[in-house]
Amino acid sequence: MPERPRSGPGVQALLGPYLDTHYDVRLPGGARATLRCGQRVPDSVIEVIGRTSDAFLITACNPRSKRLSNAENRLLMQRLLQQVNSAGCQCLPGVGHVPGEAWREPLLLLSAIDVDFVDEVARRFDQNAIVSLRPGQPTRLRIYRPCWRRDMADSLRFEWAPEQR
Repeated sequence: MPERPRSGPGVQALLGPYLDTHYDVRLPGGARATLRCGQRVPDSVIEVIGRTSDAFLITACNPRSKRLSNAENRLLMQRLLQQVNSAGCQCLPGVGHVPGEAWREPLLLLSAIDVDFVDEVARRFDQNAIVSLRPGQPTRLRIYRPCWRRDMADSLRFEWAPEQR
């Protein structure tokens, strides 16, 4: 994705692909589940993450939506995997894609993890947003760019990460 402005009309254009993305996760045993922003977390995913646990879909690829090479993105994902493994969280592989488009981006489904750690990691990898999963609630885009707030209407599909101190 090309780099977009920090706020203004580019923010709305950038949010479209996040909301159109299908987040496919490989579950234990080889089954797959698809998650979408604004939709309920599938029961098959809840069985894996638990009925009371929050979980998150995160990537390290294409920081701030600036397209990197496949090799650069692979290196970032390896670093992300090392960090989440050392934190002891549950981790499942996945991929984000928009049906009908060639773009694919690897991601991880993280569960049994502290939200503050997830926020720290998302910021460390300079992500605009990740996806937040809470059983019984719609899946939401968790946004790390406070300057976007003035350009966006409130929505059940969004939540705002606390600003850095």
